[in-house]
Parts: sequence; C-alpha cells; structure tokens
Amino acid sequence: MDASEVWKDVFQNLKSNADVYLGSDKIRQVYKNPGLSISFSVDDLDHRINACIRKSGSSNYDIRILAGLVGALEQHGNEVIHSCPILFSDLDRTDEKRIGIAHSYLLYLWLDFIFCHEWAHALCGHLDFDSRINEWYEFENEEFPAKEIENQISQRLEAEADSVAAKFSLARFSTYWEGLTKELSPNPTGKRALRDYVIAMLLLFKFFEELRARAEKSKNTHPIPFNRAFIFLAFCLGEYSNIPGLPVLSSEDKDLLFGVAAVEFYVKVLGIDPTQYLIKSIEAAKFTESVGRTIESLGMNKYRIYAGKKINVNGKNEGKHA
Repeated sequence: MDASEVWKDVFQNLKSNADVYLGSDKIRQVYKNPGLSISFSVDDLDHRINACIRKSGSSNYDIRILAGLVGALEQHGNEVIHSCPILFSDLDRTDEKRIGIAHSYLLYLWLDFIFCHEWAHALCGHLDFDSRINEWYEFENEEFPAKEIENQISQRLEAEADSVAAKFSLARFSTYWEGLTKELSPNPTGKRALRDYVIAMLLLFKFFEELRARAEKSKNTHPIPFNRAFIFLAFCLGEYSNIPGLPVLSSEDKDLLFGVAAVEFYVKVLGIDPTQYLIKSIEAAKFTESVGRTIESLGMNKYRIYAGKKINVNGKNEGKHA
C-alpha cells in the first residue's frame, strides 16, 4: 500500500470513529433539537496544524481536522515511542509489528480526544452563548482567527471542553484496553494498560506545549498545556467509577497510578524541578476550581444543546484504535 492509500485509510478510520459518536442513539436522544446536525470531515488539502468546529445556521455544526494535524501527530508518535522510556516500558522496540500497533494506537487516541474536544464545544453551547462566535479553533495564532471574547473566559470554556473530552476518551479506552495490551505487552495487566494510556495522553499535552512554543504569535485563548493535562487527569479520576469495563483498581491504587505516572512524566522525563511541579499543580488546581464558577456565571446551562445535567458516556464507543 503506497503512502496516499495509507493516508486515505487513516482519514476513513477517523470518519468512522466520529460516526460512532455522532450516530449514537443514546446521545442523539438527549439533544434538545431533534433536527440538530453535526458532521465531521478531514480536510486532506489543508496541511496546516489545526482542528476546528464551525456553526452554520441555527442547528448545524461541522467538525474539521486538518491533514496537517494528522501528519504532525503521526510524526510525534514516531518520535515518542523511541524517546519516552516510561511509555510502553516493556515493548520490544525491535518488533516492527508491535511498534506499528503502538504507533497506530497513539495516533487514533490523540485524534479521538481532539475530535471529542471540538464536539464538546457544540455540546456545551460554546458556539451559542455569544453571537460573535461561529467557529472555534484548537490552536489559535497568526494563521487563525481568535474568538472575540476575553481570554479568561475562553480559557475556561476550553477547559470545560477538555473535561468532556476526557470522559469520552476514557469511556472509549474501556472498550479496547484488554485486547490492545495483549498485543503490546508480553505481561499484559490492567494497571499497565491504564498507565500507558495516562502517559500517552500526557504526551499529547506535551505536543500542545511544543506547538505553543513554536508559534510566533500564539494567543492566550487556551489554558497552558500543564493545566489542560491536570484537568484531564482530574476528570478521568472523577469519572472512573462511573464507566464500566475499565481495569478494576481500588480507589487508592487508582489515585496512586495517576499521580505517580504524572510525577514520573513531568519530573523524570521532562526534567521539571519537583518543587516547581508542586507549584504548577497547585496553580492548576486553582484554575480548575475557577472553571465551574465561570461556567455558572455565564449561564451556560441554557445554551447546552443537550437536555439534562451531563451527557451519558457509558455506551460502547467501539472504533478504530490501532
């Protein structure tokens, strides 16, 4: 299969994965507007690194992932498999088949989270509470327009989208982790699968940090990547017991696994001073606490496109993962 066919296959898998979410009866039945339409596409002609959601009309939304983002994440996956020692720690790096499975897993995991993040902007009413907003970009710099709202508000809406995406991502992980860990590890366990999932997601936020550092005129519309990672971990921990099919761990073991994985990643792998890590964690916790207050002050509940307090993420979200 030549390169063009490989990418065509990847784009089709992304579309199929999106359709699993967008076509879910359990989710569609809680939309306030039965005629609401949300579509997904990969723009294979746009090689910039971004993803976005746009609104057209009163009830139509379009989620787009640009080909440049897919390519950049594909390269990031290639790099971290060989450079991050705590990711897939017992993976045989000379086994090309298993390396291929691991690389594919990372690519679809990361793009799945980004899709869910963009989708969450629609679900949470972020394109409806202010008439000036009709599109929302994942990465905003000199190439892409910024939303005409205060950065402090934008950052907290982005944080809310991350919290929703975290729950969807963890729910999908629950459907495939057993089979995947058997393909990757000679000693498969639930703890190992969950730890690799956490490390893999922290590597996505590292990717966000690298893009932010490279941008000449990056805008402060999003929380800093460390805060986004903190929010992801916090909401995964908060929702863990509500999602069936995840590795069975005691509350203490689960908290320890997430906490140790984060410390090892930031302190041992990225080289952050332990004191600085603690300070950044305290600041991230304060930021996270402010998100709910901002959402409430904006009256966002009335702009949600779904009825009820939260979306059910417990349905089987099968799809391509490796």
